[in-house]
Amino acid sequence: MKSRILVLFSILGIILITFSYMMYLQEITESSVRLELLKQVEAQRLSEIKDISSHISSDLDTVIARLYGLEDSKEFQNGNFDAMSEKLVSQKYLEINGIVDRIFVTDAKNIVRINEVPPGEKKFLGYDVTNRTYVQKAISSADLYLSDYSIGLDGKSRLYISNKITDHESGKFLGITWATVPVTSFFSRYYNIDDSNSPFMMVMDKNGTYLISPFSNIIGKNFFSNDVQSFFNNNSEVTKYTKELLAGKSGITSFDFGLGPRTVVYSPVFVQGIPQYYLIIITPHDSIFGQIDAVLSLQRNEIVSGFTVGMISISVLIILLLRRDKKLFQNEMIIQKQHDELVKNEKLSAIGHLASRLAHDIRNPLSIIMNAAMLIKQKNPNLDEKTLNFLDKQIDATKRISAQLDDVLDFVRTTPPNMEYHSVLGIIKSAVDKIVVPETIEIVLPTSDFKIYCDENKIEVVLVNLITNAIHAIKEKGKIMVRVFEAENNQVIEVEDNGEGIPRTILPKIFEPLFTTKSFGTGLGLASCKNIIESHKGTITVQSSEGVKTIFRIKLPKNSKQIPDI
Repeated sequence: MKSRILVLFSILGIILITFSYMMYLQEITESSVRLELLKQVEAQRLSEIKDISSHISSDLDTVIARLYGLEDSKEFQNGNFDAMSEKLVSQKYLEINGIVDRIFVTDAKNIVRINEVPPGEKKFLGYDVTNRTYVQKAISSADLYLSDYSIGLDGKSRLYISNKITDHESGKFLGITWATVPVTSFFSRYYNIDDSNSPFMMVMDKNGTYLISPFSNIIGKNFFSNDVQSFFNNNSEVTKYTKELLAGKSGITSFDFGLGPRTVVYSPVFVQGIPQYYLIIITPHDSIFGQIDAVLSLQRNEIVSGFTVGMISISVLIILLLRRDKKLFQNEMIIQKQHDELVKNEKLSAIGHLASRLAHDIRNPLSIIMNAAMLIKQKNPNLDEKTLNFLDKQIDATKRISAQLDDVLDFVRTTPPNMEYHSVLGIIKSAVDKIVVPETIEIVLPTSDFKIYCDENKIEVVLVNLITNAIHAIKEKGKIMVRVFEAENNQVIEVEDNGEGIPRTILPKIFEPLFTTKSFGTGLGLASCKNIIESHKGTITVQSSEGVKTIFRIKLPKNSKQIPDI
């Protein structure tokens, strides 16, 4: 009996020692997994902020190129603010209205003479803007000026980009061309700016004033002000990285100013080789470790439960240990799967980074080529027909390549949707306004309207893509019908055309990346549409009768929140 008890206690002792050793190994494993995960997230964020900085720089360079084109035009070189000048401004606005919300021109006395704005917004024509801070700074600066945090005449926060109109021969100051960038909608295209519980982005101007932040109480305030310092609890690490950022440096750090530990990456945005704006991406550690901690906690609890049961009954111990081995293997497979997913995302991020760099490097030369061709046509009205045809082909080709670059950038951008309620009819009209519709094609818009819970910019991109494809499908004269209705728990948008239809053999492939039947397409347009709709937890489908019609149908789920009235 004693020998049996001794054997039992010996076995229990071995179990306790084994249990302690297993817990020790578990702690080492957890620390190793968390450290490796943190390193991967840091590398991913550094890659993301470089991509975003490059995208923003490319977009702002595109705007600047259009302002240069306006200054060099014969209309403004002659000091004219007539109908031809308005038409030229309108053309430039259509080319970049995905970035800016208005282009306006002031004369030498700072009076607003031309203003191209979204439908329904006030133009402020005839207003004297001399006393506006951004106007004073633009006048006292060199030809090109990018503003700090500014509030427009309508009370909205914007960035103002200006270029002086100077007579090339006499050097006489004739006025200023302006483009305004709506701060919130512009930066929300690139990253989350609202939810502070997920990775989010903040943006500062050259003075250290916050343009964008999920913390509304610091927007429009300088970092070094007492209010902002108090908000960050006078954290020395926050002050250190902010000073480095404003000095034009990029970097990575970690801090906790009272809301939990966070990893921070920061980088300036260079425009024309000069740092103009400053990006900060902050990642709460809870968003990094939340899911993996749940798995590791489950694993720890199972270890304790398994060995506790083992101390009660040696016979049951063997069974539990076998089950434990199986559970350990399953948990390791979960961790391995998450690790593989992170590696995959990192590779996709690298591909996106390369694509964005290539797009950035190509877009600026394209703008120069297109502006040069347009300028040659403007300044040489007596060119022969062959040369004019060649210049028109050059302009069309650069526009087509620019559209393909936009498809690539839309596909590689994976920012979460910025969900708010919007008028579905307003989004449809905005999309149609961005498209050049041939006179032989009629677009019939819906007469009904309701609110949908969505990211307005992303759904607009989808509709622009679908309506543009419909136009291409109609060879000569035709009609495009856009319908909206509610069905059960869904809100439905349909785009129907009476074009040539889609062959049945290729219908299953049209949403696949890089699949296209066009000689000038990228094969990413419909793939981007599918990604956007699925990020809204919706579906997009197509039905087509070859030679008769094609219908693309978008279904978005109704939000459970109370939908506001139109």
